Amino acid sequence: MAEKKRIGWIDTLKGFSMYTVILCHVNVYKPLRNWMVSFNMPIFFMMSGATLNIEKVKNTSFGAYFTQLVKRLLVPYVWLQFLSFLTRYAVNILGAHKEVPVKEYLLGILVGNNLLVEAPSNPMYYIYMLFAAQLGLWLVIKLTKADKKKMGIFLACFCLVSIITQDIDLPWHINGVPNVMFSIYLGRVIMDLYLQNKSKVDSLSRITGFFIALGILFLGFVLSRANGVVSIHGNKFGDEYILYLLSGYLSCVGFALIAIKLPIDRIFAFVGKNSLFYMGIHKPVLLIFEEVFEKYENEMFFVVPASLVCFLLLLPLTQIANRYFPYINGNPIKEETRLIKYGKYLSTAAAGAVPYLYFNNHFMDGMLRESLHTQLLSATVYIVFIIIAVNVANKWMPIIFVQDKKKA
Repeated sequence: MAEKKRIGWIDTLKGFSMYTVILCHVNVYKPLRNWMVSFNMPIFFMMSGATLNIEKVKNTSFGAYFTQLVKRLLVPYVWLQFLSFLTRYAVNILGAHKEVPVKEYLLGILVGNNLLVEAPSNPMYYIYMLFAAQLGLWLVIKLTKADKKKMGIFLACFCLVSIITQDIDLPWHINGVPNVMFSIYLGRVIMDLYLQNKSKVDSLSRITGFFIALGILFLGFVLSRANGVVSIHGNKFGDEYILYLLSGYLSCVGFALIAIKLPIDRIFAFVGKNSLFYMGIHKPVLLIFEEVFEKYENEMFFVVPASLVCFLLLLPLTQIANRYFPYINGNPIKEETRLIKYGKYLSTAAAGAVPYLYFNNHFMDGMLRESLHTQLLSATVYIVFIIIAVNVANKWMPIIFVQDKKKA
């Protein structure tokens, strides 16, 4: 499966949606938060559908499709969870003085639902949902022979599983996957409608398009207020599923129209391209602000400064990740420079640092504290282990670094 061609307004839309996700994780005004939750995650699912080539998926084998999804979603999921581990541990050292529940976090990475078990980066739950939904869509596309009408009927009926099982917490949020599958399908339908009417949309002036978008967004907000509490994370669709669809997807369309009509914003477009990295790292980074400005955490004026600083602070970190650690964001290594090669050792050591420290503190506590030589020996063994692990991965498990065996 070749890399998809980037569409500027889709990246911009995803970048803006990512900012609203950050806003939702600080003390934003509750009615606004509930409205944002109704559209910010659906935007990511819908845009996956907007760029979904159904015919191409139909002609792709399960093995090739599965491998591509693992590289694009599960590999960065694991990297980002373990690096978030280190971030949380660092925050603790800097002053939080809260025990990092290592065993719970390790289990939480597998479970993928912090309503059951906490994970280092809880927002990454959506990766599991997207992964399962994409696999499910491959099967639906094969069964329906890529007939969009049959797909729509099947997926609309399949949504009943998510609706009936609201408020039931399962690993991977697996009962919410039918809703995600339907969201991806709706994204493809809306994209097809846009392409069919692209000339009409393009003919609108920016001012006209902007006011139409505002009207759509206002209607989405009103319907959101009428529907009650929504949570993709909690598999809650408010009082009525139809209202959930209308409020959330009207808002998606409204913001999409703004992204189409306004000049592409470089920052939002960049964030949209790297939304996976942002999704995984932003929550642990926000913990730093909560620790430094703890007494302001529950104040409304804390929202905008904290969210903006976090949003902008991640820009250089994302650039560093893309340049030297591309696999963290699910991108293949195009050319393995010396720095990228050394970066593999550094990233692997960082990802395993907290479990290593936990092992030292809980299973070798007395011996390590009494002997400096033993501490140095332990650190040496860990470094040797990292070197061996990276070399083994390069040769036998290159998928860890989003590489093919032939290129590794």
